[in-house]
Order: sequence, then structure tokens, then C-alpha cells
Amino acid sequence: MAEKILLATKLMDVDGSINGDFALTSTMGISSQCCKRAYLRGVFLVSGSLNDPKTSRYHLEFLINDTSYAKFLNDTLNECGLNSKILHRRKGYMIYIKEAEKIS
Repeated sequence: MAEKILLATKLMDVDGSINGDFALTSTMGISSQCCKRAYLRGVFLVSGSLNDPKTSRYHLEFLINDTSYAKFLNDTLNECGLNSKILHRRKGYMIYIKEAEKIS
């Protein structure tokens, strides 16, 4: 079962070798909006956070170390109409969304 998933997501080649560029190939072949959103939910579980709206305004962010993946993620979020922005930080990149309607 795991092998089928790795092949379907292009994380593993048919010869069994693991693709080292996980970030950029993980959504190759995913063209439907619902699948992109599912992918983004998974990324949120791994690298995202959301503040408590009772203490301040809504703020969702992803902390990413890799430059190319940060740009890829920001582009993917914007393809879904989420109006994300990207900031360079000392330890990587922060991709954030501040609009409550977009976050919900």
C-alpha cells in the first residue's frame, strides 16, 4: 500500500528509487482544486500555525526552510485564491495569510 502511495505522488520512481526533491514533486499531477486544498491541509499539519482569534486578528502562517519550496507553497496557496504573502526570516521563510475569510 505504501509503495502505491509513493508511486502515485511521484515520491518514488518505478525502479524503486526515492525522489530526493519531495517538495516540488509532491503535487505534480494534482490538478483539481479539491486535491490542492487537501495537500495544503497536510502542509498546515506539518508546518503551519494559527493564532487564537480571541487574542488578536486572524493570522495563519507556515514556516518553511527551503527557498524553492517556500515560493512553490506561496504560489500554490495563491492559485487557490488565498492571497498569501511571503517574508524572509533569519531561519527561513514565513508564508502567511491575514484575512479571516480566506483562513476560514
